[in-house]
Amino acid sequence: MAETIGENGAAAGAMTLTPDNGKTPVALGAHGVTVRSLEELWRFSQVIAASDLAPKDYYKKPANVAVALEMGMELGLRPMQAIQSIAVINGRPSIYGDAMLALVQSSGLLDDIEEYVEGEGDSMTAVCITKRRGRSKPHRTEFSVADAKAAKLWDKDGPWKQYRRRMLQFRARGFNLRDVFPDVLRGMIAFEEARDAEAIDITPRSETATDQPMAAAKPATRSAGLAARVNSNKMPTPAAPEPAAEEMPTAEIVDEATGEIGATSADAGGAGLFD
Repeated sequence: MAETIGENGAAAGAMTLTPDNGKTPVALGAHGVTVRSLEELWRFSQVIAASDLAPKDYYKKPANVAVALEMGMELGLRPMQAIQSIAVINGRPSIYGDAMLALVQSSGLLDDIEEYVEGEGDSMTAVCITKRRGRSKPHRTEFSVADAKAAKLWDKDGPWKQYRRRMLQFRARGFNLRDVFPDVLRGMIAFEEARDAEAIDITPRSETATDQPMAAAKPATRSAGLAARVNSNKMPTPAAPEPAAEEMPTAEIVDEATGEIGATSADAGGAGLFD
């Protein structure tokens, strides 16, 4: 890879890296890489994705890098600033609280900002007050321990137990900057807020074999299929009635010696009928 310096490159500290394969050179300036086309964006994204310095959301994922770089350019972030400041949480891009404040400060729309935490223990409340240029009144946002408990954050493992005051401050700041400078942030949510949100499973439910109706077997031949359709349209043949149970013949049994009539043959179970 050869290095070529333009006419004004020496004064500005800029140079152009020209690859040996003849592709369009990628310009380097005093503030790093300058992306000028989609091809350059993709090539630079591949370099970042292959680096061990890439955050885990971007390592070996050049498409994610390219999207983050594009979002960073829309926000006004340099390429490497975008990689370090934009994080993907639950499938949604977010921006770190410090980078959010940096964007607002560099926009020229922030007249003043004041942040502090008042109270102690469960009475702590983080306060963020900002004044936007062109507006007569400042905007005040608070986030208290009671708010954190209501959102089920106060007893959450991690930063909320390790850096309680800092987390209250980030939450108050994020809400305030999003309310006052939505045009600067382009609707981006604070990383600290996105991380605390519960993930929602939007994976479609996979239907099992039992959920699907049983498909009819396909006839082996055309004639078999025709016969099956004809038979399906026929009226069902009524079942033949079952024959009635044959009754046992009855007869009176007369005692020859006395002339008395005894039990019938049915009562006697047929005994004496053919004696």
